[in-house]
Amino acid sequence: MELHIDIRWLLDRQEELLGKDLGVQDYSGLVTAVARHRVNTPTLGNEPDVY
Repeated sequence: MELHIDIRWLLDRQEELLGKDLGVQDYSGLVTAVARHRVNTPTLGNEPDVY
C-alpha cells in the first residue's frame, strides 16, 4: 500500500486528532513534511546515490 501525503491530508489528520481547526498561518512546516515524505530513504544493501 502506498500512502501519498499532501498538505490537505495533514490538515485533515490534525482536525481529526484535535477535534478542531487550528487555522494554520505558516505552511512551511507542512510543506517540509510533504517533501520529506517523498524522498526515498536509503536502505541497506543498495548502492548509494552519486550525490
